[in-house]
Amino acid sequence: MSEGSQDKQRRKEKKEKKEKKEKKEKIAKEKEEEEDQEDQEVAAVEQQGGKGEKEQKAKRKKGAGPEEDEDGGEPSQNDTEKSEKKKKKGKKKSSGDEDEDEGKRGLKRGTEAGRLDESLLPYVKEVTKLAKENEFETDEDRSLFVDNVWRELKMGKSEQMIRLITHKEGSVAVQSILLLCSSKQLYKVCQGLKGAMARIIFNPYGSHVLETVFDFIPGLVNASLEEIFRRDKDEEEEQEEEQEESGAFSEDVKPLEELFQEICDELAGGWMEIMMDARGTHVLRAILRALSGLEPKVRAQNGESSASNRKQEGGGRQGARQTHGAFRESDWKRRPVPKSFKERLRSIGEELASEETGEELSQMARNSAAAPVLQMLLLSVRNLPDMVERVTKSLLKWDEGESALDKEWVVKLAGDECGSHMLEAVIECMPENFVYHVFESFRGNILQHCRQRTTNHVLQRLIERLKDPPQLQTVFQELGKNMKELLQWNRAGVIKCLSDACLRNEEAQPDFVKWVTASFELSHPKTFPRLVPSILLLRTLPESFEEPQEEEAGAGKHTGGAHGRSNQVSCLMGSLLLQSMVRFEEESISPIIASFNSLSPDYLLKISQDPSGSRAVEAFVSSSTIPIKAKMKFIDLVTSLSASLALDKFGSHIVEACYKHANIEKRKSLVAALAACSKQLQKNYFGAIVCKKCRVEQFENQEKEWLEAEERSVRKRKMFEDILEDGEEAKKDGKKQESDKKAKKSKKDKDKQKAEEEADDEDEASRAAQIAAENLEKAKNFAGGKLNKLVRKLGVKDEAQAETKKDESKKKGKKD
Repeated sequence: MSEGSQDKQRRKEKKEKKEKKEKKEKIAKEKEEEEDQEDQEVAAVEQQGGKGEKEQKAKRKKGAGPEEDEDGGEPSQNDTEKSEKKKKKGKKKSSGDEDEDEGKRGLKRGTEAGRLDESLLPYVKEVTKLAKENEFETDEDRSLFVDNVWRELKMGKSEQMIRLITHKEGSVAVQSILLLCSSKQLYKVCQGLKGAMARIIFNPYGSHVLETVFDFIPGLVNASLEEIFRRDKDEEEEQEEEQEESGAFSEDVKPLEELFQEICDELAGGWMEIMMDARGTHVLRAILRALSGLEPKVRAQNGESSASNRKQEGGGRQGARQTHGAFRESDWKRRPVPKSFKERLRSIGEELASEETGEELSQMARNSAAAPVLQMLLLSVRNLPDMVERVTKSLLKWDEGESALDKEWVVKLAGDECGSHMLEAVIECMPENFVYHVFESFRGNILQHCRQRTTNHVLQRLIERLKDPPQLQTVFQELGKNMKELLQWNRAGVIKCLSDACLRNEEAQPDFVKWVTASFELSHPKTFPRLVPSILLLRTLPESFEEPQEEEAGAGKHTGGAHGRSNQVSCLMGSLLLQSMVRFEEESISPIIASFNSLSPDYLLKISQDPSGSRAVEAFVSSSTIPIKAKMKFIDLVTSLSASLALDKFGSHIVEACYKHANIEKRKSLVAALAACSKQLQKNYFGAIVCKKCRVEQFENQEKEWLEAEERSVRKRKMFEDILEDGEEAKKDGKKQESDKKAKKSKKDKDKQKAEEEADDEDEASRAAQIAAENLEKAKNFAGGKLNKLVRKLGVKDEAQAETKKDESKKKGKKD
């Protein structure tokens, strides 16, 4: 059926419903009038005292038979009539009260939809289409379009604005127009929302508009009223015309900070109810973002607000599943907000985490609507440590008497679909002293918890927070020898977190590499060539793993479906694991280095042209722990494939990484290989970028100048690398001193005096390491500045000449 026929049917149905309602109302009014008349007649008869007339009246009303004898003990007809009338009136009153309650509940929950003139619907749909396309030639055309829509839909009137917001099609139009509005128009929308939040916040359509409006608050709250209300002469005339119309917004122009606070005042005291509502939860999250100044770093490419997840046809948020990834600090940026916003944010947190609602709040951690609000609350109050601790205690059921949390409740939260996301957010921001207590809830049974679908993600966040060596050793003992089971259960994320933990605890790196090689059954040196390909795919490959894939790839060209599977050389988690492991110390990763250098050219080409595999190869080339000889050997292999890699989207990054980390000899051979096919590379988008960064054109025309420039850059890099190496050595010395003292502490008797002396020594060593690192950073900055000043002052191109002149000037100064 077409849209026109559907609209006609809807109109007919609405008319029929209206007619039925009118008929019912008429019948009810007639009955009430008849009953009122009867009551008046009965009252008049009672006043006259005419018993016979009263009985006749009663007979006429009831249609009763002959008169009944009063001496028989039966009630009179008049008494029964009165009781029945009272019952009827009582029923009518109770039904009226129920209707009123339902009306109030409907008003609160926003079940009523806004009503628009049917003649406006085609215009509203067209406005939505044009606003979403946003294909205006100039900004003036866009502003004219918005002004015309604002005028035609009478959005300057508060009631009309609310009708649009609470209408299915009107809300979509308003939401798309808001993205194109000026700051003045956005302010007017906020002004129109004042006093109507209870009607809109629970509305299935209006809640989307509120999210979009509140997402603009952080960017406008610090602007002055003069910046918001930038007016021209034409705008002032138009505003005077709007003021003459009835129903326009009030003339009280307040700062946006104060206006938004008044909007929040309307909702104060009901945050718990809003949080539990399927529509109110999204609006409350937008309010928390506005109060904390949070804005997403990456917005949608089409410019649509992040608050809206609705479909183009006006659907809800059913398709959007909320995960912990949406509430990580790294994905958001903070704008400065007024102090009153921080106070309001604190008051919301105190209301939700109060002693009265503490038990209810912990249960809300498992509610699909409330849990995302609590995650956003933790993200918003991240810079308020006392509030973070208070909310954390409420969510984890902290016992102040025992100074411990409820371990059973923590495990129960970790196994719940919503509670696990909530617990991940709590672990990420909770204080350090809580990490130990949460870890104790899983100690001794970590492997079985890793097997569960939701709990393993909680353990990943927990392992990321662990810093104490004894706790990390406990995790390695329980999981290290069970890597094979973790791979069978598809728990590569846990293995990757363990690899990252080894970067913080270098002592565990050799054992971790042994566990990984044993899990793939590749511990023997003869099997090392298969180690890197097996880690990339997270499964053990046979000895002839390249030959079957080539045959299947040839067959895939004919069958089509098998081609994608046969060409798979890596997976995301395998690439991330390998990127982490190549950062281990040189002594620990000798099997991985041998595996990289034994790759065949054909297989290396496949890996380098793969989205995930190319990241691992690039990490290997860029790693500072890989020996120079092994790295130069690998760069020779890449040089032989440079012509093909430079033309690829992913392989071009590997060529650039090899050029950056190669010495002059290897760099020259790489650029020479690129120059041999420079014409072909210049025609390709990625090849042209590689030629530009490697300065292939300069190498072809002016090879001597290219060599001089490369030598200068190499000397600069070496100078700064020496400074950085000194800093790293100082840090390593400090760490070694700390580890040695801890070992001595375990061997010696547990004496208080000796423990205090060793703690003092450790503090001094750490302070000395910090001071050395700071001095090295200062020396780095000072050396760079001095060198640049000398080059400018002496006008010397080469740094070696600058240093010689510097020495000569020093000698002259000593003689003087």
